Amino acid sequence: MLNVFLLAFGQPESLENLGDFIERVTGRAPSKEAVSAARERYELIGGKSPLIEITQKQAQKLKVLLEEDGTTTRVYSGFRYSQPYIADVVAEASAGSRQCSLSRKEKAVVIALAPQYSDISVGAYLKLFDEAHEAAGCPFVAKKVRSYGTHPLF
Repeated sequence: MLNVFLLAFGQPESLENLGDFIERVTGRAPSKEAVSAARERYELIGGKSPLIEITQKQAQKLKVLLEEDGTTTRVYSGFRYSQPYIADVVAEASAGSRQCSLSRKEKAVVIALAPQYSDISVGAYLKLFDEAHEAAGCPFVAKKVRSYGTHPLF
């Protein structure tokens, strides 16, 4: 079994929750002006970001492609700033894994959906994965993709 974790930024649940989302991202309560400006930008793109929907479609397509090649796969989408959170999907995946000896652990590939590595983006996603993985008892042998922005197919 191969577990694939696609990690991304997240999005506000709704325009009404925009202030809470900005606070999760910045670590402080936003001004009314900042919320209003963000609201205007979201309204220009239909009232919400398509990020979670796009990420979930990528996960579904990736699962199909891997299974066409004969790989039994579970693909999870986890987000840094919105549900489902990275910790939640790691816990969900861990609940169904075999926590045996290292040679029998399930494999996982962890991909932060930012093409180039930086500590504040990909590094932060991978840290959240590591913390959740450790809390779950390290049920996977995890390979982490740290950067793919220079790959010729990108």
